[in-house]
Amino acid sequence: MRGEHLLEIILNKFPGKVQENASLDALTTYRVGGPADLIVKLDDEQEIAELLQIIKASDLTFVVLGKGSNVLIMDGGIRGVVLLLSDNFKKISYSEEEGGVLVSVDAAVTIAELMEYCIAYGISGFEFAAGIPGSIGGCVRGNAGTRDGDFAAAVNWIRLINEQGKIQTITRANLEYRYRGLQMPGRFVITTAGLKGQKGSPEIIKNKIEDIIHWRHSRQPYDKPSAGSVFKNPEMAPAAKLIDQAGCKGMRVGGAAISEKHANFIVNEENATASDILKLIEEVRRRVFEKFQVLLETEIHILGEGHAK
Repeated sequence: MRGEHLLEIILNKFPGKVQENASLDALTTYRVGGPADLIVKLDDEQEIAELLQIIKASDLTFVVLGKGSNVLIMDGGIRGVVLLLSDNFKKISYSEEEGGVLVSVDAAVTIAELMEYCIAYGISGFEFAAGIPGSIGGCVRGNAGTRDGDFAAAVNWIRLINEQGKIQTITRANLEYRYRGLQMPGRFVITTAGLKGQKGSPEIIKNKIEDIIHWRHSRQPYDKPSAGSVFKNPEMAPAAKLIDQAGCKGMRVGGAAISEKHANFIVNEENATASDILKLIEEVRRRVFEKFQVLLETEIHILGEGHAK
């Protein structure tokens, strides 16, 4: 099964759940990106398993998008399938266990929704994530984190569907986390995560979350579209410091600019294209390497046509 024949099979298999040649710009926080061949929005694990089995029988690409907060999708778009999880994947529940609380969180739950839940039920341990604009699936997959912590320390287990369509639950002992990533072979879709927390005072949790969000908003640009920190922090120094010292702050390409507020943010100032943003990324890497002999590695994922991998 290849090409147009395969796309036709997916259209017929999931009626009413597929968009053809649909733009992706509204699905990312950068507000850029070309079209996908198919956008498929599914409601349950069985549907996802069936889709992955169809894709596995071909050489078709698939990408899972949550809030689109850590990606740059190129102007040529994505050839293949973009998978979205419906609001059916927004359940949260918790159980008290010896030594703490175990929270089961579906992949489409946003960090903001998790924070609201934790305040309502007095659950502490995840405040570090306050203000991250992503969803649980992406945050667990990418080991999202801040100066206050990361998801590798919070995850107890994840439930996923592998590319053979098999549903699995994998415990933390069998998950190999690294800085801003989860090292696992093959392609997969995370549907739920179990997170370890503790009971706490709703008022104290609320105040801590508000303090963290205030701190982030005071130092990071939230008034323009961005994808958060563009580069990982190398061992030498924070990426923002190196970018600033390399004279990049405020630099522009087309409608994209290095934020004056935080040098590790590239913002869409005025109708930027993905190409504008990518050119700016490449120029920052060049200047930082020229000055410090440090090759910055992107934290955001660059996807789609027009990106030389």
